[in-house]
Amino acid sequence: MCTLLWQWFSEVELNSGELYLYHNSGTARRAINSNKIFGIGTPRYHFFNNLFWTESWWGNLCSDPPNWIGDYNVYVRRGESPLWDTQKNQAQAAGIDLHGRWAEGEISPYRDADEEDFRLMEKSPALDAGADAARLDGSPAGNTMACLFGIRLLRYGPGGSGRGPRRRDPGRLRARALRWPARE
Repeated sequence: MCTLLWQWFSEVELNSGELYLYHNSGTARRAINSNKIFGIGTPRYHFFNNLFWTESWWGNLCSDPPNWIGDYNVYVRRGESPLWDTQKNQAQAAGIDLHGRWAEGEISPYRDADEEDFRLMEKSPALDAGADAARLDGSPAGNTMACLFGIRLLRYGPGGSGRGPRRRDPGRLRARALRWPARE
């Protein structure tokens, strides 16, 4: 399947956009799902300070390894997927989420997800997690702006450059994001 798709799109310029996804929470079977077509992937996607309540770390349409940038995310195990330990080791080997938290056991990060109460529990693994924006991008301490999404849109067609954004040093996050709240 991947080879067939690659043959169809082999003349398409491989120019992925740049996306910052930070300070979000999600609940899905897989925390991150690339669904990439062979050769494209998500090399300019950055995941920071996110909370995932999930069965496994990532999924992919093809067998290529993950190629995004991510750190300081919190993964809370939900269910008994045999992929959990394997993918945790894969993340570490790929240099992704070296400062991430991996929590398991009979815990939920939320007070009552069944009743749609997604406030953090008193013992949520997300408390005191994440990284301070000043530490990630050198911004002055005390910045209280928090955004849910940091998406840089590209203009194509008339008036647009048709090119992706300039390549940034992944160690310098430009988007301002706060840490998860401290324990009370």
